[in-house]
Amino acid sequence: MKKLILTAVILITGLSQILYGQTASDWTKKANEELKNKNYEEAIIFLNKAIALDPKYSKAFYSRGYIKCNLKKYDDAITDLNQAIVLDPKFVYAYDERAVTELYLGHYSDALSDYDRAILLDANNAHTYNNRGYLKTAMGNYYDAIVDFDRAIALDKIYYPAYANRGLAKAALNKYSEAIKDYDQVLSLKPEFPDVYYDRGCAKEKLGQHEDAKTDYNQAITYASKIIEKHPKLATAYCIRGLAKVNLGHYAEAITDFDQAIAIDAQQPVGYNPRGYAYYKLGNSKVNYMMAIADYDKSLQLFGWRFEPQLEYRKDAAAALKKLSAGQ
Repeated sequence: MKKLILTAVILITGLSQILYGQTASDWTKKANEELKNKNYEEAIIFLNKAIALDPKYSKAFYSRGYIKCNLKKYDDAITDLNQAIVLDPKFVYAYDERAVTELYLGHYSDALSDYDRAILLDANNAHTYNNRGYLKTAMGNYYDAIVDFDRAIALDKIYYPAYANRGLAKAALNKYSEAIKDYDQVLSLKPEFPDVYYDRGCAKEKLGQHEDAKTDYNQAITYASKIIEKHPKLATAYCIRGLAKVNLGHYAEAITDFDQAIAIDAQQPVGYNPRGYAYYKLGNSKVNYMMAIADYDKSLQLFGWRFEPQLEYRKDAAAALKKLSAGQ
């Protein structure tokens, strides 16, 4: 009898898929289409259906974990990605995405272990080498990071994120001329990349090439504005435009951009810190210095493990406020 009941359940499940014309794979494909348009909530609905149909379909757990990471639901993302790996221990991208999530949580060692595991499973994946290099950059291991970026580029000569990240690592080592060469390569592959115009501008400014730097900052503003026209809810585009405006000395305009970025995503990592700096540079009033201090405090509260070096800027704002309050 038990065997007959079990067979009946299997037949009914199969029949439901025939009747409704959808399998777990179908729902996951639908979810991924929604994901391309950043329709995260709709994508999760489809993935929930995929998992209900087939609780052992690892790709659905992976995609749902990826989305939850993007929604900053990091603990929930880890749970889904753990399940994807349990179901498929050789799922390279699940290790990669879990590492990304662990990086956001500040769990560097766990993230590094996952990248190492992903590379052990697939030593020819440029994406994973690039991501591990990015992690090493965040850890301050710039030379090791460059080795990973070199490997990513050797595997894929047109993989522009590796050039961009290698440029950042070289800039951190004060190798600005070499960094600029990497940024040039990125822009030859992806000419409308505002982040890289901004980064190249910073490197040129360090070399005393101030007019060229201004040109790059203006390019960053132009291309960020184009992105905002198409994606008005993309917080990072407002942030990069604001950063470029800060370096051009347009502090009030920059604050407006950072305000918009924070209104869209109050938990995003870039916004409070540069807005605080912009308020500090505006200066000349207690309100501006107090706003600067409040922003630095907020960034340290949310992202202290990333932004501790900005404590010096907070000290400068506090000293300026004290001096102004004393009437000096």
